Amino acid sequence: MTPPFPVPSLRENLAGMLRSLSDESRYCQRLHIILCGGEELEKLKYEKGDLSLLNHATVEHWPEFGRDEVYALRDDRFKGLPLDDALVDDLLMMSGGHPQLLNECLTLQQQQPNLPLKDYPEILSQSAQAPFIPFTQDESAKQQLSELLQQEDLGKFTHPIYSNLLRQLYWKNALVVRGENWHKRLFWRCDAFVIAGKKIMEGENDDV
Repeated sequence: MTPPFPVPSLRENLAGMLRSLSDESRYCQRLHIILCGGEELEKLKYEKGDLSLLNHATVEHWPEFGRDEVYALRDDRFKGLPLDDALVDDLLMMSGGHPQLLNECLTLQQQQPNLPLKDYPEILSQSAQAPFIPFTQDESAKQQLSELLQQEDLGKFTHPIYSNLLRQLYWKNALVVRGENWHKRLFWRCDAFVIAGKKIMEGENDDV
């Protein structure tokens, strides 16, 4: 279930009730609750450390897109589009596995099959601008973001992400986690986001 409460206090009340239910001995072995959410749900898990209402919850992440998902998307929306594993891997790299950008990659393959892959990031950047627009009115955030856009490795991934800027970009799906266990680090999801961010920061988008 997805918590339907936008007001923090109501969200916390719900989390408290769910915790009470899961802690009660008569329910703990029989009641299994699944909560789907993002940044606000993460706060209930980590914000207050051991005192967090959902600190006992187990975290599961939606898996990143792989070859199987690309072929399934092709079969559902782009029937007959010729693909092989090498091309699929290229499209996953160009899109960063971002669902919308991957869909656009397949659209380009279908409509412009002779378009060089090196041209994809610039085209995809038009659809990768939304995560950056909220920061255009904050000079401090713009400066930080401009510096981050020059970096490939954005630092260690933690729960929660302590940088407010990186945390927002992560939950807007502009960043991806790579590595295992204690070696997880944050990276830009793909070049399209870097190009988009630079355009926004330099004021090249007429829609902003």
